[in-house]
Amino acid sequence: MREQDLQATEVGWVPCAFCRGPIPAQSFTYWSAAKRLLSAPCPECNRRVTLAATTWRRWASASPEQTA
Repeated sequence: MREQDLQATEVGWVPCAFCRGPIPAQSFTYWSAAKRLLSAPCPECNRRVTLAATTWRRWASASPEQTA
């Protein structure tokens, strides 16, 4: 996944793995040098959520009902 792919993905929400609060998909940044992991802080519980790039793409493009 290239940097342009991350920016081109439709803006959506990703549920926090800890509190299920919404995290804006655009707040995720690459965490690993290989660009396989993305990370973002949760605005509700202040924990850092790290996801595989494939999971982020799937959840960011899904409707909120599908990820709940």
